[in-house]
Amino acid sequence: LAWLMAEALGAEHRALVPRGMDLFRAHYAIHSLDQTRPYDGIPELLAALRASGITLAVATSNPTYSATRILDHFALSDYFAFIGGAALDGTPHSKADVIAHTLDALRADTDLDLDLGVVMVGDREHDMLGARAHAIPSIGVLWGYGSEAELISAGATRVVSAPAELLAALT
Repeated sequence: LAWLMAEALGAEHRALVPRGMDLFRAHYAIHSLDQTRPYDGIPELLAALRASGITLAVATSNPTYSATRILDHFALSDYFAFIGGAALDGTPHSKADVIAHTLDALRADTDLDLDLGVVMVGDREHDMLGARAHAIPSIGVLWGYGSEAELISAGATRVVSAPAELLAALT
């Protein structure tokens, strides 16, 4: 988020980024739960994936605390073997770093053989680029913030437009 804010403010106002981040975090802490909801079909998708034996994890550039709080609020946390994200200081810094952190935690905390198949699912170019940095196939989803052109340009292995398509692609 800091890089996006820095880009929006421009070089001449880069010094305002830390204050902007503080203001955003204060607002987000209060309003994240009342301004967030799962996309239609996502709770059912997670249940179906879990029932089919697929191990799920989160690799988000958002702070782990925020992601966990939202997932807990919507009773979705239990679908995930690990919820990986950034610390409040913004580390790890890149999506590739967050993915590495998540993969390391899965290796340490589970008996999974990650060489048998890992797929990154995401809605932005950063997800696809992070997956590519680890030679992981990626599926772009169109119900988030990114466009099909963005996802394909960033190297998405496949793009789907509905949770049912994602379920079919993963099972």
